[in-house]
Amino acid sequence: MKTKAGLSVICVIMILASCQFVKTDAFKKEIIDLGLPVFLISTNDEIPYEEKIASKWDFRYKRMKSTGKGKIRRRGGLSASYEKRSYTLNTNQREFFGNLPSDTEWILNANFIDKTFMRHKFSYDLFREMNPENLATLCEYAQVFVNEKYMGLYVMMERLNEENLNLDVRDSMAVIFKDPPIFTTVERLSKYELKNDTRWFLNYPKKDSIRFNNEMDEFRSFLLKSDDQSFQNEISKKVKIENVIDWHLYLLLSNNADGLVKNFFLYRQKSGQAYNISIWDADHSFGRDGDGEKNMLKKTIQIENNILLKRLLEIPDYKNKLKNKYKILRKKIFTMNHFNEMLASNEASIKEALPYNSKIWPDNHKLYYDDNDFDAEVKLMKDFLVLRLEQLDEMFLREEDFLRERK
Repeated sequence: MKTKAGLSVICVIMILASCQFVKTDAFKKEIIDLGLPVFLISTNDEIPYEEKIASKWDFRYKRMKSTGKGKIRRRGGLSASYEKRSYTLNTNQREFFGNLPSDTEWILNANFIDKTFMRHKFSYDLFREMNPENLATLCEYAQVFVNEKYMGLYVMMERLNEENLNLDVRDSMAVIFKDPPIFTTVERLSKYELKNDTRWFLNYPKKDSIRFNNEMDEFRSFLLKSDDQSFQNEISKKVKIENVIDWHLYLLLSNNADGLVKNFFLYRQKSGQAYNISIWDADHSFGRDGDGEKNMLKKTIQIENNILLKRLLEIPDYKNKLKNKYKILRKKIFTMNHFNEMLASNEASIKEALPYNSKIWPDNHKLYYDDNDFDAEVKLMKDFLVLRLEQLDEMFLREEDFLRERK
């Protein structure tokens, strides 16, 4: 039989354990005063993975304060198993959160596996800089509370859709696919089920899947079976080559092997246009694999595993365009000075929030491969970029004058 004192000790332990993330109003104010956007989300039940449930939210940012209702669910692939959850939040009406455009669907990315909190934002910002016509999700940092529990620092993101990908919604040929296995090699295609109506992962419109599936079946057949001359003559009608070149160079620079045949949006804005690509999900990049394992180019992306890029590299004109675009980017955008500026800007935004996040998600958490702190992880990114630029210079640039200029 437990004594009264023993029960008291047990109760104290249980209270402390349950309050690991529970914070007072004074703490909330302390977080809000850090200057980042803050979400205070409440639900009646635990937030599930598949089904969206009703939620209330309170948003604070500088002098901005708004409240509302909506629906929320957990999200993510591998990251869904992490204790720090990512969420999709739907608001009942269009809302402005922070400096992002108004919308009704938002992603609160926990970014648990990336201690810099930068790989996603860095990638999307860089992809847009490579060409003003490249579209990628806009991001901003935010702090998140769920049912009075402080969940830490997050990346607040747009969900890419027909609006922010600039689709002409009046055009019946405007379409978005999310992660279609269209560029996967035959050897790797067994992973995918390509016999049902969802085989190409149509994202928009929600109807006409048969018509768009048939189109993608034909596109896939063209990639696999067209002769070299037909491929060279017709491929620019299928995909926008300038956009593909930027995607290709981003994949090479970041070493994002996870983005080679998935983790992208394939979209067409209106009839008569070729497909464009928008990148998505950059956990696997800049010195880390998708599960967080360190990879300082011991393993490099295998471009030939993407049948589109493999066939394009067999065309001399494409190879010249790829090289020339790299040379252009290398002058101002693909430089360590610029990368350091981008990283420093992001660091300035989140530096004061990092200690609060680390208190509940420590740098030596059991799911991490090492105990790198934020500063060590940023250094890892910079070291990776130095090494990768050296490799890409060797790949694309043989002219001594140009190489000397870059040094």
